[in-house]
Amino acid sequence: MIKKKLHNIMTKRIIKDYFKKADYYSDILQYKKAITYLDKICAIDKYNNLDALTLKGFFHAHVYDKENTIRCFDELFKIVPDDVGVCYNKGIAYRILNENELALHCFDKFLVENPGHIDSLGYKGLCYLYLGEYDKALDYFDKVLEKENSTINLLRKSSCYSMLKMHDEAIKSIEIILEPGCENVTVLGTMCNAYMYKGDYENALAYADKILKNNPNDILITIMKSKILAELGKFNESLEGFKRVSKMEFDDYDVINEYYKYYGQSLELMEKYDEALKLYEEYLNKYPHFPKDEILKEKEKIMEMI
Repeated sequence: MIKKKLHNIMTKRIIKDYFKKADYYSDILQYKKAITYLDKICAIDKYNNLDALTLKGFFHAHVYDKENTIRCFDELFKIVPDDVGVCYNKGIAYRILNENELALHCFDKFLVENPGHIDSLGYKGLCYLYLGEYDKALDYFDKVLEKENSTINLLRKSSCYSMLKMHDEAIKSIEIILEPGCENVTVLGTMCNAYMYKGDYENALAYADKILKNNPNDILITIMKSKILAELGKFNESLEGFKRVSKMEFDDYDVINEYYKYYGQSLELMEKYDEALKLYEEYLNKYPHFPKDEILKEKEKIMEMI
């Protein structure tokens, strides 16, 4: 009896440690390493660690592994077939994969049993944002904000305004929650992005620097700053930034896409067209299963120019 209790205590400690390591690696965008620790948890007892299986689904989505993403949620449905929360989480995974129609279907199913669920409504708005249905996106964000002054949905609304080229509205949406001395990376990053969309690169750079002062290894902000520097004509600093990113280890497909897109656009600003084309070819060859549309569009734009 004592041995069994000790075994259970040790097992719980081991699982807790594995979760911590998975969180650590996901925070630095190394999802494949994070998955190895979730695999260890599932090997111990996946039936009592459904969070690990759910996170595995999310993390597989972040590396654009659709097959394993779906497999994780199929397993969850087998274990808890009546838990509609699995459908909600599957919707989040589809949103990460940019499969927005499938994500909407999942959120709608969840909302049937949980009408008015704020997070689901917010995610629906986000799906419509990425589908380019901006009016619907704004409607959903407003529905959420009527019920709850949600920071994340104010930021999503700002991003929607940016895509609509309503730049002043985008910035005002963030200023509502931007308090003096704010160090929230998501808030500051959205403001940086809003100024980038506006073409106000000096202010965009100021916000990027605010983030990097306390988070010098933030990969996405380093990528954005490098693009901003190119827009400001600070080409050497821009190239140094992209070179630094190239030495970082990360496997989030969306961030990888941003790196190649912004690096290529920066090389284009420098009139280094051949180097930009080589960069795009590298992406297409190195990541054949990743989304290609944006990179192909950039490549075609340069081909037309030369």
